Amino acid sequence: GGDCSVCTYGWRGEDCEEQIITQKHMRDPCAPAHFEDLMDFTTDELRVRWDLLDYMFLSAAAVSYRHFATAMQSPTISFGSSSHIRIRAGFFIADASEHRDSGIEVRIAKVRRPNVAVARTLQEQSRDAERVVYVKHIPYLTGVNTIGEGRGDTFDEMDIMVKWPHSSIAVDFRIWSPDIKRQDKGHHRFTLTYFTVVSCSYPSQAGLDHPDAYLNE
Repeated sequence: GGDCSVCTYGWRGEDCEEQIITQKHMRDPCAPAHFEDLMDFTTDELRVRWDLLDYMFLSAAAVSYRHFATAMQSPTISFGSSSHIRIRAGFFIADASEHRDSGIEVRIAKVRRPNVAVARTLQEQSRDAERVVYVKHIPYLTGVNTIGEGRGDTFDEMDIMVKWPHSSIAVDFRIWSPDIKRQDKGHHRFTLTYFTVVSCSYPSQAGLDHPDAYLNE
């Protein structure tokens, strides 16, 4: 605005006496909220902590990954107030599917649902603020076999940031493919090579009459 020609950046007013950028605004807006390595847990510990569908313990000398499933639902993670959330995760897919109708889907909600195998109703989705934040087809890769039964294994990862004004989150990872239920297609499963959640609080540019005005608090 006009003050820029007469005041130092971050100050305004007739005599440049009003500070508009404070130490609160200058601090790092993001802070780690959660990090998890599934390999830190035994099978029993992991199945208590995470909700797993079609769990399978697989091992190979070439990799350290052990815990595989077709769906994994994290514990509910609490982190206080935020405006956005950043989720990073790595995937290792065993016996990758060659179907075009296959891939990975990630959903988030305020709390985890009671059973990872049972989808929320529309009312429950609204109540828990469930939303899909990531969908990707995993390209079929054959010839690299470290832990599967010969159909090819592959890596992928996600790094997303979404608006999330809630103080807790549960993350639901799952793969889909016609191969999951077919015994002759190997063990089409996945595991998380890493999983981290970062909580961010960014000032909103919305006016006080905007639905997002709470972000200015």
